[in-house]
Amino acid sequence: MAFDEAMPRSIYAYPGFVATYENCNANGQSMFNKGGGILFHGSEAALYLDREGYRVVPEGKGGRQTAVRSTSSGNDLLECVRSRRRPANDIEKCFRSKFTCLLGKVALRSRMRLDWDAERETIVQPEGVKWMSRPERDPWKIVV
Repeated sequence: MAFDEAMPRSIYAYPGFVATYENCNANGQSMFNKGGGILFHGSEAALYLDREGYRVVPEGKGGRQTAVRSTSSGNDLLECVRSRRRPANDIEKCFRSKFTCLLGKVALRSRMRLDWDAERETIVQPEGVKWMSRPERDPWKIVV
């Protein structure tokens, strides 16, 4: 695994709570007999999430599980084109949720603690900013 670690870990400090991310490949846990997905463990329940939906499993015995199937994002997109409403996977929502993962990856690769400036949408530490992009390859250029 990366960086000579058995299990890379990112720690996210938010106002009011701390979240830890660990990645494990080739784990024997089938996660509800599914081929993939992600499992979040909390103090009161576990949340399993994949492209088909999500499942909440309360901590301890006897709790009632909740399973919700999601709609197809392709069908949702087509319906949004017709109705002009925002899609369920709106770019602004997806950017915010995906960026947490990307910052964790940058922190693992740079081996740095990173602070995020949400107003400027950039990493606070100047030495961490270099990890936010990669050199362009000729003949392509990004122009904003």
